[in-house]
Amino acid sequence: DHRVLVTQNVKPSKELIITLVKAAHGL
Repeated sequence: DHRVLVTQNVKPSKELIITLVKAAHGL
């Protein structure tokens, strides 16, 4: 169960990191 929760949390976190990186490059 913990593994499933981690995998679900990792996916959105990666997307958030990518958006943050794009925003940083945009600045």
